Amino acid sequence: MNIAFNIWIRAMLIYSACILPFILIPIIFGLAFGLALLWGIPALLLFMAFMAYAKKMNWFHDGAGFIGTTITGMGLCFAATYGACWMMTENHQRAIDAMAEYLLFPLIAWLSAAVSLITFRKSIRSYFTQPVADQVPSVQGAT
Repeated sequence: MNIAFNIWIRAMLIYSACILPFILIPIIFGLAFGLALLWGIPALLLFMAFMAYAKKMNWFHDGAGFIGTTITGMGLCFAATYGACWMMTENHQRAIDAMAEYLLFPLIAWLSAAVSLITFRKSIRSYFTQPVADQVPSVQGAT
């Protein structure tokens, strides 16, 4: 699962580079990066579990289907974030007006994760094309 960790690290580095202009307001930078770490670690664990399960079940023969599925999942997460913003502001127009407040940092995080996935596409493809080792070693000659 080294590849999942590398993808996560690159996504966090891209995210921190994107929010670097907010260093002028340290509380916003600290909150944004702290929340990214707080939500990023469980996302990393789920991503690692999903990669291992997808490889074990042989769902994807190359990385393209996996990247498409993952980006679609991230899009659904972003849509859920927009839905939460809509519920907090209680109407659509206020949700659009409050987009910068509620959706800017999740959008940056989503885009940095997508860029990280796309840059690692060759590694993901090679990960899914490697043969899966048996979970239980076979004992030859035992009867």
